[in-house]
Amino acid sequence: EYLSKHFSIGSQGFQFAWQSGTPSRSKGFEVSEHLPKRPQPQYMKFLNEKRKTLKAENPNWSRSERRDYLIEEWKTLPKEQKEIYVKSYLQDLKEYRERQKSYEADLSDDEKVIIKRVCKENHARI
Repeated sequence: EYLSKHFSIGSQGFQFAWQSGTPSRSKGFEVSEHLPKRPQPQYMKFLNEKRKTLKAENPNWSRSERRDYLIEEWKTLPKEQKEIYVKSYLQDLKEYRERQKSYEADLSDDEKVIIKRVCKENHARI
């Protein structure tokens, strides 16, 4: 039961959710709901904030047109505004690391042994 909560088996064998970042469905990995989720990088946070309003304002634009527009908008964004996203990301990253430490501290000795064995078998690093 532990393995099914904290690992997934895909085309590349055992995989911890935190090793794969945000795994894609095409790789066959599923992220365990018990593991802390990594924060979005500042660029992705910017895109996700702007994407919905841009789509509403320009419903006839294709995905690639919206993407290209947002890429250009990010490139030309003043440094002060980018700094807001950077600070937000760094705060989210700090909170993520705290949740990750808490998660790892809550693991039983048996669970730690299982993780260590699986990592060793798959040449993974924690």
